[in-house]
Amino acid sequence: MANLIDFIGRLLISALFLFSAYNKIFSIEGTMNWIEGFNLPGLLVYPTIALEIILPLFVIIGYRARLSAGLLAIFCITTAFIFHYDFVDQMQIIAFLKNLGLAGGFLFIVANFFTSPTIKSGDSSYSILIFPGFFSKIFPDKIFPLLFTCKKSAAKLLKLSK
Repeated sequence: MANLIDFIGRLLISALFLFSAYNKIFSIEGTMNWIEGFNLPGLLVYPTIALEIILPLFVIIGYRARLSAGLLAIFCITTAFIFHYDFVDQMQIIAFLKNLGLAGGFLFIVANFFTSPTIKSGDSSYSILIFPGFFSKIFPDKIFPLLFTCKKSAAKLLKLSK
């Protein structure tokens, strides 16, 4: 039960970033103009969108969750001080504190994220990503070692092609 609650918590804390990325994608010009209003290059919207999609998904599924949560904590603190530092405006104070609260939640993940049971595949081991037992009930026993072996083989091919 604790693993399910952990998963739901990671889903809820990450949802804001996925929604934000969605809004940025469909309002790219407005977002670029808003960023430029802070004397920053509008092109920062593209890495921001990538970050707001990739890192929250990693937190949700548990893949490199500590690293992803740490990077999101840094992102939240940075954006709080760059974009929400106008304490005359009550909404900016709320946005500033929201970002700090999110950073605190991500730091909690960094400090407390559990490692799920591992699957052995050759000379490497990999964590079951979402919570123990979930995938083993849905997928056959051999699918994860097969996926990770393919991933490992692809990595070897990339190294050889360089």
